[in-house]
Amino acid sequence: MGTCLLGLRFTNDPFCFPERFETLRRELGDKFIAVEIDSAPGNPFGHPKQAHSVLTEHLVDDPGTPTRAALDQTLSFFREQLGVGSGPGPRPAGMVP
Repeated sequence: MGTCLLGLRFTNDPFCFPERFETLRRELGDKFIAVEIDSAPGNPFGHPKQAHSVLTEHLVDDPGTPTRAALDQTLSFFREQLGVGSGPGPRPAGMVP
């Protein structure tokens, strides 16, 4: 499978410009997994226009929200890349906390 890169950003992020993701797509192709979350004014989940921290400060940890989906995708990605199981939820049996 090879190594992949997972990138998360809000669409109006003042620090992570769309050009950065365009470059990663061009250079890495299908090895780059881009997750872009709408932060335009009036977006349906109320993300602030200047949102930056998808998994921390601006995480809306409610089922069905795009940031919760991004968190679940990130946890699944790490587990798959590290070979410790897939999907969000409890650690696989035998895993040390």
